[in-house]
Amino acid sequence: MLRILSHCKSLSMLIILSFLFCTAAFAVDTSEKDKQFFYMHQPYLGIRPMAMGNAFTAVADDYNTLFYNPAGLYDIKYKNHIINLATYGASNGKNSLTDLYTELQTAGKSTGSNRTTQLANLTDSKYGNWYYARFAGPSYFFVKPKLGVAVIPVDGTIGIGIDRQVGPTLKIDFILDSTIAFGYAWGLDKFLPGMRFGVATKLIHRAALKKIVPVLEYERNKDIVKSKSVQEGATVDFDAGILYTMPELVSWSKLTLGAVVRNVFDFGFKEKMQFINSGNPDNPESIQSRYDFGIKSAFKPIWRISPSLSFDVRDIGHDSNNLKKMYHAGTELKFDFGTHMDVRLLAGLNQGYLTYGISWQALWYLIEVASYGEEIGTKDKNKENRVSTAKFSFSF
Repeated sequence: MLRILSHCKSLSMLIILSFLFCTAAFAVDTSEKDKQFFYMHQPYLGIRPMAMGNAFTAVADDYNTLFYNPAGLYDIKYKNHIINLATYGASNGKNSLTDLYTELQTAGKSTGSNRTTQLANLTDSKYGNWYYARFAGPSYFFVKPKLGVAVIPVDGTIGIGIDRQVGPTLKIDFILDSTIAFGYAWGLDKFLPGMRFGVATKLIHRAALKKIVPVLEYERNKDIVKSKSVQEGATVDFDAGILYTMPELVSWSKLTLGAVVRNVFDFGFKEKMQFINSGNPDNPESIQSRYDFGIKSAFKPIWRISPSLSFDVRDIGHDSNNLKKMYHAGTELKFDFGTHMDVRLLAGLNQGYLTYGISWQALWYLIEVASYGEEIGTKDKNKENRVSTAKFSFSF
């Protein structure tokens, strides 16, 4: 009984600490609260985590753990090479970036005052819309018990918002990352059975472009967005995480607690590599240190089906975070058909918006598909960006 009470106290302490961090994070600077778009960029997004509401801090049981919680590397069951051929995600429906580009090109082909009128009418009808796409080229992950490595040469994000200032404007937010990461985890069972600690080192090169472009000026001079406007820099930073799997208090469920500090030192992108632009002295915005807390309940398998629930409080400390954005919840049903043969049905809530997806492992093939919503509104007004994304990989 004393042992059970001790572990209950540990859980209570984590909840209290989470609440205190949440309270501190909510008291952030609100000087930019009137911005039309308040998007919070994530340096790495896993499709399986996003399908389950991005509540992955205490799940951390596959190659994604290197970026979500390196402590999970300790309990990786076997060596696994993952070659991601391509990843693509984009806003749905009326917020299609491809459709926006086509419509701007069509309106721009008009002449004289008719061209000006068509462009003004087009952008006015789309005022407040956010157009988003994220793409990653071939990348490589390797994980085995205690250790993980990742090489992601290209991970690009582009967001374009339609706003009004003096006239209709395009708010362009472009980020292109190249990342190398190495992680290692230790078991601390001698001190506390079920406790894991992990650290991940990340080398990130970033090219970024943040620009407000009047639509009519862009149409007159498409070279207004040039390479010399790109901010470029590199940084090295660290993530540190813990996982604690509690002794079974009941026979049908096992609880795991997780906590992570991402970008511990937040050095910023101060090292100039000059791959793209040697003339811009400005650095890209820093990633910012963030604190994540999570809890997972893994239920006893029924036949070949393993259900689980997870809940996260994430991105505490980020300038763009708020009370709604920090909460995440997810669920997973894993159907295990043997070695390298499983199907996972996933669902959850990300920043208050529905997420769902599927992960299918068949021999050496891994297919992941998800749809999720994310908050892009201001701190005073909510606005959803609905994204569909997919990834195809070889896993062996």
